[in-house]
Amino acid sequence: MLEKERRKQASEIKEEASLQNKPQWRPGKKISTLLLIAGLVVILGGISFTIWQVVVQQGTIGSSGNVSGTDGDKSAGNLPVPPAYWEVIQSEMAQGLHLSRTQVQGKLRTGTNNGANLSGSAPQPRIASPTESQR
Repeated sequence: MLEKERRKQASEIKEEASLQNKPQWRPGKKISTLLLIAGLVVILGGISFTIWQVVVQQGTIGSSGNVSGTDGDKSAGNLPVPPAYWEVIQSEMAQGLHLSRTQVQGKLRTGTNNGANLSGSAPQPRIASPTESQR
């Protein structure tokens, strides 16, 4: 009988020892694991998005650095610009100089500023207006 009790006690001690060695469940562990996984997904998603953007940008830029559109030989500087755009630019520039558009155009054509030459030497060449250059 004594031996049965000893065996019973020994098996209980072994059972307790094995339970103590097992990791115990903590309520915060599950949340921290989910946050870690969510953080990794966000970081990997950001890296993937950045790589995708770089690849797309490199695909649209030709070897000369010009953005290719439907017509491969047109560069960004040769695209047509509507006249209304230039009118707004001219009006805004004239407002900033406190002059009218015609006054600014006249001074640009003659190369003078209040009757004095802009460069102090020979008159400047005539600059074509944007509407003239589109013709």
